[in-house]
Amino acid sequence: MASWKQLGAALVAVLGLVACSEKPSSPPVKKEAPPSTKAEAPKADAPKAAEAPKADAPKADAPKGDAPKSDAPKGEASMTLPPKTAAPKTDAPKADAKPALVPDKDGWMSLFDGQSLKNWKAADFAGHGEVAVKDGALLIPMGQPMTGIVWDGGEILRQDYEIELEAKKLDGGDFFCALTFPYNKESCTFVCGGWGGGVVGLSCVDGYDASENPTTKTMNFELNKWYLIKVRSTKTKIECWIDNEKMVDLETAEKRIGIRIECEPCVPLGVASFQTTGAIRNFRVKKAN
Repeated sequence: MASWKQLGAALVAVLGLVACSEKPSSPPVKKEAPPSTKAEAPKADAPKAAEAPKADAPKADAPKGDAPKSDAPKGEASMTLPPKTAAPKTDAPKADAKPALVPDKDGWMSLFDGQSLKNWKAADFAGHGEVAVKDGALLIPMGQPMTGIVWDGGEILRQDYEIELEAKKLDGGDFFCALTFPYNKESCTFVCGGWGGGVVGLSCVDGYDASENPTTKTMNFELNKWYLIKVRSTKTKIECWIDNEKMVDLETAEKRIGIRIECEPCVPLGVASFQTTGAIRNFRVKKAN
């Protein structure tokens, strides 16, 4: 039988074991999971879902969207068809084309019908009066300073022609008829009764007007008297008459023929007055012989 000492030692050992089992256990140490061996792809470089690589589709005989080509290139005539030819152009008459002047048996073509302003219009002078037709004559009333008419009837002869009209002074003290006429590509003016009423001549020759060039002459003009005024223009000469008296006989070789700026509204053909009322009639033109 065991001694009391042995029983006591065994009891102490048992109590020690019980005490040890009642002590709180230490919290378990959290072990960090080892880093994943799977690499995390960057967001931008994440592999795309199974995207089939682009591959050139096998080409059909004709490109997609293009109609099969014919033997003839586009835009060119077929080898089996005759080439297209443009229709010949014809000069259609212009809507605003003026009828040609019709010559009489002597070759004269009338420029004024004695009844209307047909083929004429008022020249664009500042302060001009109102032109009108009365008793078979075209009235050119006194302007401030000028009134006139300009041709509006289409093409007109520019060289090798004769032109004439009858004109008279009704009122005023300056020129009653300044006849502007074509001379090749330029224009010139035959002034009747300018510079106070008595000067006759061409404006301009070599830049000088009718009062100061080789054509300058003087003449007295009566009121209410019809004067026949005529100009003959050729490649080599300009000649002018009043009634039967030749007033100008100018060789134009090496001469510069022009016009005063004041008369430009009458280019290429027209008649004007300066602070004077005049009238014209029997205005006509023909080719020079």
